[in-house]
Amino acid sequence: MKYFGSFDGIAPDRRMVGLFRREIEGDFSGDAVFRADGAWHFSPRLDLWFKGQDDSDFEEVSEQDAREFMEKVVRGS
Repeated sequence: MKYFGSFDGIAPDRRMVGLFRREIEGDFSGDAVFRADGAWHFSPRLDLWFKGQDDSDFEEVSEQDAREFMEKVVRGS
């Protein structure tokens, strides 16, 4: 499992504004975005980004960073 953060490219601190995951390397069928409802939802955006068809500012993040982001989202902060 790999996690990818979506970052606000304008902010000087480049804070993470979204979290995506890929369950199996090279297989987009399990790609998902973490939403405010505390659940993962299918999203094709990572696949498009890997293919060069999405100009989002994604960066691989650690599992710990992913967990911290999920906690913040669920808390609403």
